[in-house]
Amino acid sequence: MIQIDVLLSEDQIAQEFLDALARHDLPEKFFYWFPLSIRAWINLCGDGAYRNYARSHSVLQTHAPDLVSMLPSGPIEVISLGAGQGTKDFLIMEQLRTQGKYPHYRPVDASQGLLEIACQTAQEKNFACRGLKADLNNDAHLKDMPTNQDDIPRLIMMLGNT
Repeated sequence: MIQIDVLLSEDQIAQEFLDALARHDLPEKFFYWFPLSIRAWINLCGDGAYRNYARSHSVLQTHAPDLVSMLPSGPIEVISLGAGQGTKDFLIMEQLRTQGKYPHYRPVDASQGLLEIACQTAQEKNFACRGLKADLNNDAHLKDMPTNQDDIPRLIMMLGNT
């Protein structure tokens, strides 16, 4: 069973969506709210058509071993801000495991659907995982993010396209 803590409720995001439309503004977090737009995003990333995604994915594939080698051994909390479906995160996570480091994955995103994909994939790959549904542009959500209770090193990443 996947675990996702919620700071951003669906009711809250629906109200923010209505408020944004009234201002004639559409922040990026709403691009990944609906199941159809999530599916379109995943298809866009999967077929290589979105060049920025393909380039950043390629850079991570090439440099993940070097990046991870700079981290301490043992357990590490991996926090991914704007994680989306976690595809790029898993390049780092796999390398952590390969190098004998023990990641606990903490994907953070406003999209429930993308978080569920990231957490499900983590579970399938046997990574410890607990998602967090939050708005990174909301100061209250940033303040309320859980702190490191285990006193282990943290790797905080922002690998997405936001």
